Amino acid sequence: MNHRKKFLLGFATWGALAAPVLAQTGSVQRHKKISEFSGVFPGALDANDQLGRALISAGDIDGDGNADLVTGAMGDDDGGALGIDSDTGALWVHFLNANGGLIRNVKISMTTGGFVAQLDTRDQLGRALAPLGDFDHDGVPDIAAGACRDDDGGVNRGALYLLFLNQDGSVKGQRKISDTEGNFLGVLEDYDEFGRALANLGDLDGNGVVDLAVGAIGDDDGGVDMKGAVWILFMAADGTVLRHQKLSDTQGNFQGILGGGDLFGFALAALGDIDGDGVVDLGVGCPKDDDGGVRKGAAWILFMRRDGTVKGHRKISDVGGLYGLQPTVEFGSAIAGLGDLDGDGIPDMAVGAPLDDGGFVEQGAVWINFLAADGSVKSKVKINDLSGGFTGQLADGDWFGSALAPIPDLDGNGIVELAVGARFDDDGGINTGSAWILFLHGMANVPPTPGFAHAPSTGLAPLEVQFAERSSAGAKTWDWDFGDGASSTQANPRHTYIQPGAYTVTLTVGGPGGSATLVVPDAVLAQHTASATVRNGSGVNRVCYQSTSLPVLGGVWTTEVDASLHPGAGLVLLLGGSAPFSGLFRPAGEVLLRPVGLGGVRYFRLVARSHGVRADFVLPVPPDPALSGLTLSTQAKILGGAEQLTNAIDLVLGY
Repeated sequence: MNHRKKFLLGFATWGALAAPVLAQTGSVQRHKKISEFSGVFPGALDANDQLGRALISAGDIDGDGNADLVTGAMGDDDGGALGIDSDTGALWVHFLNANGGLIRNVKISMTTGGFVAQLDTRDQLGRALAPLGDFDHDGVPDIAAGACRDDDGGVNRGALYLLFLNQDGSVKGQRKISDTEGNFLGVLEDYDEFGRALANLGDLDGNGVVDLAVGAIGDDDGGVDMKGAVWILFMAADGTVLRHQKLSDTQGNFQGILGGGDLFGFALAALGDIDGDGVVDLGVGCPKDDDGGVRKGAAWILFMRRDGTVKGHRKISDVGGLYGLQPTVEFGSAIAGLGDLDGDGIPDMAVGAPLDDGGFVEQGAVWINFLAADGSVKSKVKINDLSGGFTGQLADGDWFGSALAPIPDLDGNGIVELAVGARFDDDGGINTGSAWILFLHGMANVPPTPGFAHAPSTGLAPLEVQFAERSSAGAKTWDWDFGDGASSTQANPRHTYIQPGAYTVTLTVGGPGGSATLVVPDAVLAQHTASATVRNGSGVNRVCYQSTSLPVLGGVWTTEVDASLHPGAGLVLLLGGSAPFSGLFRPAGEVLLRPVGLGGVRYFRLVARSHGVRADFVLPVPPDPALSGLTLSTQAKILGGAEQLTNAIDLVLGY
């Protein structure tokens, strides 16, 4: 198809919302397309970039309430030594609106976007992607990206990068995991291609950190090349690997039968808890499996244990003509968990067959599979240019279904959306690639994603804070808990924190797909005001000790003692303790600090010369916020001649 025709078709499908053909669960209501011609991309994609080889919904990166999309363009050549044949790879962060429309893009590669690692020729960064949630707890979602032909330790052994993002989509930090980095102690061999697929399994081991599944399609466990394997990585909070478990033809209690060249681990997806045992289950693609015919492909559902081993499996393929696949369609090239799309309480699964012919040749297809609790397929819907209500225009060799990813409800109807990659789409150039967002028919069971902004987050008490909800489009109700006993049901409430303290704010939002809760610890810090208060007990001591500044955290506290009326004064002793006191009289005067022998704690003891006139003290105050609100009492004693106790000053450390 010529580029002019492709342009017209692409422009039309982007600009118009397709009317649904079938109201069948799993079929397509409408779609959006992202490509060189469909979105804010003009001139940014080059031939053979293959945008859409991998894609994920990373979450709401920019904080506008809409889930954002990240795609891999493994054929991008930024920074490469071989020019247009470098294939160093790149990622694109696509900021979306509630209709799936593209607002703007940010590119991450060896030359832009804050990524600082060295990529070599054909490392292919972006061949695989996985969302990490907010891995580093900075309020911004993070991602993992595979570079499956990285040469750490040997040829094409592979690697993956954890990328910690800024709110603008750029990279603020990264961690590499390979045969030589990241504390990964598994044994990789040349051409294993570790990092060919990635999936976030949630926190399998309960240590508070998400764990990862990583595909290595070239692994030869079982004695035959390219049977493939999957590594389960149990992660530490710093992004290194605590330990691992391998799943292969010989390891991890996987009892399935693999053949040479099956490429087990080519695609991975967390599917949710299909069998109801409380542990997430894993979808694994084998696109070159020969069940029912040459390279028809297969998908495995692995029922997982928390230790990363397999307790059982279910293979889904075209044995018996279940799908009516033609040879070489490579079913299982992509997998995505869809949640419970049909409302039967069991998660469902999408599987890509990118070499399916559809109306032409190798246009590609996606199968929506409705599962039973044992992993078998109860029913299915095929989506391509001939079926499933999809009215987008596909051309020969687009490979629609190259990658798949669920997107939490964008448009607010409570139904999951599905992102589909077409890596060889020719919009704007040969094999530039594209991504489609499919709005599906299904049960409304995806709750809105809660989110909020607030300002100021820090200030002196009493502190008035304006809250603004930034939840996804499906939010219809808001239930705020401000952490101090107060609440609100307004969308954008204003609240005043009277007492100093750190407050956890909780927002629960409801919509067509249910409700969800966001808890933000220490969202608001109402600070103590630094103070210095004179106290003189029964009044017998002379008031000659005063504070000349406030005890502000990170600053210095200054004070002075007037010794001019004390005959023979030479030195002044300044004591700081934990608690005020009174009623204990000594020849020098009334003791106004609780003595150590009576339960007091001594914080400091300073001496300064007065020369019979005045003694000055300077005391640095640590900047530690944990000290905010700390109270202590101080009292001076004038030495030389007869000793004399002064008044006390009670301090509150603060701001």
